[in-house]
Amino acid sequence: MPFVKTSSLSLKRFLFILIVLIFLPILAAMLVTGFRQYQQVQQDFEIDTGRIIDAFMKEQVNISARTQQLLMILSHVPAVNDLDIPQCNSLLQNIHKENPQYSTIVVSSGEGLIDCCAIPLKKTINVADRSWFKRIAKERDFIIDNFLISRSAKKASLPFAYPIFDKDGNLKAAIGAAYNLAHYNELFEKIDTPKDYQIILTDRKGIVLYQSAPGKQCLGNSLNDCHGFDIPLSDPTQRIFEAKDGEGIDQVYMFDWLQVGRDNNEICFLIAIPRQKMVADVLSTLFVNLTILALIGVSSLLIAWFASRKFLLTPINSLIQKINNIKQGTWVLPEEENSLPLELNRLSTAFDEMVVDLSKKEKERDKALAEAEQELQTRKQVEKDLTESEEHLKVLFEQASDPIYVCEMDGRLINVNTAACVATGYSEEELLQLYVTDLDVDHSTKDAQGDLFASILPGKHIPLLSVHRKKDGTTFPVEITIARIETPSGARIMGIARDITERIQIEERSKQTQKMESVGRLAGGIAHDLNNLLTPILGYAELMKLDGQIQEQTKSKIEHILKAGTGARDLVSQLLAFSRKQVLEYKPLNINQVLDGFESLIRRTIREDIEITISKSPELPLVMADIGQLEQVIMNLSVNAAYAMPEGGTLSIETSIEHLDEKYAEKHQGVTPGKHAMISFSDTGHGMDKETLPQIFEPFFSTKGKQGTGLGLSTVYGIIKQHNGNIWVYSEPGIGTTFKIYLPVLGEEEGLLETQNSAPATKKVRGSETILLVEDNEQVRETVYDILKQQGYTILRATGGEEAITTMASTDQPVHLLLTDVVMPDMNGKQLYETLSQTYPSLKVLYMSGYTNDIIVHHGVLDNGVQLIQKPFTNHSILSKVREVIDI
Repeated sequence: MPFVKTSSLSLKRFLFILIVLIFLPILAAMLVTGFRQYQQVQQDFEIDTGRIIDAFMKEQVNISARTQQLLMILSHVPAVNDLDIPQCNSLLQNIHKENPQYSTIVVSSGEGLIDCCAIPLKKTINVADRSWFKRIAKERDFIIDNFLISRSAKKASLPFAYPIFDKDGNLKAAIGAAYNLAHYNELFEKIDTPKDYQIILTDRKGIVLYQSAPGKQCLGNSLNDCHGFDIPLSDPTQRIFEAKDGEGIDQVYMFDWLQVGRDNNEICFLIAIPRQKMVADVLSTLFVNLTILALIGVSSLLIAWFASRKFLLTPINSLIQKINNIKQGTWVLPEEENSLPLELNRLSTAFDEMVVDLSKKEKERDKALAEAEQELQTRKQVEKDLTESEEHLKVLFEQASDPIYVCEMDGRLINVNTAACVATGYSEEELLQLYVTDLDVDHSTKDAQGDLFASILPGKHIPLLSVHRKKDGTTFPVEITIARIETPSGARIMGIARDITERIQIEERSKQTQKMESVGRLAGGIAHDLNNLLTPILGYAELMKLDGQIQEQTKSKIEHILKAGTGARDLVSQLLAFSRKQVLEYKPLNINQVLDGFESLIRRTIREDIEITISKSPELPLVMADIGQLEQVIMNLSVNAAYAMPEGGTLSIETSIEHLDEKYAEKHQGVTPGKHAMISFSDTGHGMDKETLPQIFEPFFSTKGKQGTGLGLSTVYGIIKQHNGNIWVYSEPGIGTTFKIYLPVLGEEEGLLETQNSAPATKKVRGSETILLVEDNEQVRETVYDILKQQGYTILRATGGEEAITTMASTDQPVHLLLTDVVMPDMNGKQLYETLSQTYPSLKVLYMSGYTNDIIVHHGVLDNGVQLIQKPFTNHSILSKVREVIDI
């Protein structure tokens, strides 16, 4: 094949084109870099602007907070609160000197009249028609009003106001302060605003409120009149634009709308920088780079021209010549010429190195293929794991115990779980045809739903209470946690709802319990006063009855007094039982044995047309209880059941062992988890409706109408609560009623113990010992004195603790017994005994009390060794108790 001869000129052209092609991308890169630098400058401008705006808003919030604090403090100053004009003016002038950032500070009366001002006034100013005064009168709270511009002084300010109310809640005065926007100069210096930046603040109408650049005064004028342009409002996403200012200079503007205060009190925050200054550095850099590139290009061409000639064309021509010589067989390689063989040697070496390099790259390719295969396997495993994770999340979604709803932003449901179907009664297909407004009663309109969804920020969640509607039309309260989630398909709303019907019922029961406790405390206090009144009535009636000089006709009347007093005492006992303030004698009891001993009395009491069935659980554990109170509970519930069955029926009494777990305790307030002895009373009577059930344990509410006192069930409630137990009732009209009582059982060791606190009864009531009687109630004191004096005792009387100590110190005869009231004004009975027993260690004590909510009795049970007699008492009971304590 013949060779094609080419001149060296063609190769030079090729090298020239090659160099040009090399430099073209560099030139393009420089231009792209310059453009990107310009974009970066714009981005830096936007970032810097955002920083300045954020810093401005933070400082604005601080200004508002400091102003609110200042006005709040001023509202408590007497000179301001009382509208003392001279003192108020002096105070505001001093504060204004220390706070020059405020244009003025004023205090107006409740009618809008200003006499008190930081700047002296020539006459009273009426501001009743001013926006800030109207808002403070309406909103009754600290307010930030719209920006104002003084027409005379051409000063812009931001008004603040704080109300002062009188004791009746009427507006007494209002404190106002106007922040001078000229002080924003200091603010922008504080937040390090670049000097080239010009800052302009306008209101919503485009009126200039502030400008940082000196010169043309634009304050109070429109932005268009002063700078020759309006803020672009057509595109809400556009925040940066270019325009010529009033002096014809191209400016780049960045703006944002900021909310200051409330309502529509918005300002437009503009930051401007001359476009020439923005791009000056970019153009300078681009010019330098292009100059350097041009110099390098020219130099490269020259160097390539000479280098190609010397190092490329000449050796190649020489090589061609030598190749031709070799082909002709006349070429002899001179020993001193090393250039051509050296280049050929380098070409050969380069070729060999290229082969070796290709071999290495082939091995590297195989290795890379193996690694790619491994990466592919790993990716498949990751995809498998992701699929399994999605399946797991889907299972969790379906098996969640709470209903979960996912909907579009327009409220259409697109996904629900099984719990949602169970809660609403709809199938999944039916739910996916509905909207949130079809289920949520509180957000049943598109507007309400839209307001709710708009308030949820991405990544945030909000809890709220609402009411959901089932398929059958019934509703139930729910607690919902709503979140906004972003998906590739757009925003979604997810809600997790929980039925809180049971929780609301528990709260209602808690309120009922608290109400019963309050009534119980009231009943206990009333019982205490009645006991003090009944003690002298019963005491003196018994003394008169025993008086032999009184006629029989009079004794008959006294008997009526005793009968009435005894009835009142029993009523007080019921009040004490309801209020849980009576003294109980706790002993380990078996409820089955109590029923065995009480069964015959129940059958004699209940009518014959009522069948009584008693079912007792064997091996029922012991409970700690007062047998008398427990019998009263059994009798009250049995009699109530009989009354509920006027035409006959069945009364079923049953005992069993019940273990109340923590879940049950959470649903029933006051229940302690553990093993309990249960006794239930069920009748087949007329039952009670839902309106009656919540009231049955309230005192003086009777299910028997006018025939009942209304204390039966309230007494039962008080007794059970004092035994640390609980009572629940279930009833339906026409079916009957069931009362269930739960009493905590004793442990095995506690069940073996026997209470031995009671002392043997004594028949002797007379005595000759000396007794110190301490009672602050005169009637009770005199009654007890007469009763004991009649039986031969020597009585020393005292009205309180201090007098009792003095009496003991002044008597020479030994005192055998201290008979004292528990609660007295100056010193309680226990403190009195502890003081006297240090000097008289053999002194014995017997306490008296109208109720037992005091330092001696805890939870209705006496401490070991403490002797107490409950008011009101009979003559025989006080005499027997005194004799018993003295003889111990």
